[in-house]
Amino acid sequence: MKILGFNNFKKDSNIIENNYPVQNVLNILGWFPFIGTVSGWIRIGTTIVICVVDEESGKYKHKKYYALSTVRGIVEIFSLGFVFVIPDIISSVTRKRELKEKQKKDKEVIIIL
Repeated sequence: MKILGFNNFKKDSNIIENNYPVQNVLNILGWFPFIGTVSGWIRIGTTIVICVVDEESGKYKHKKYYALSTVRGIVEIFSLGFVFVIPDIISSVTRKRELKEKQKKDKEVIIIL
């Protein structure tokens, strides 16, 4: 898990996986003052919803993600989301690379079968 970028969270649950596009859009919006304030409130709200809807076992596994996402939302509420620009970019590049490697492995498994 990338602590500062939050994008690279290991996906153990479908609800977390399905919300990656929303989280990435909120990350970008959070970089800008005033828009980041709204983005921060939305981030906290979505984190609460995900936490409530998540399975009991998922809540335990994703506890750190919920905490970090809430802290990031609070930082964004104060229009300080710009501090996450570099970590978000690094995290996104790393995640994209990991997804390509995973897709390559998945293709190899399909070919073998």
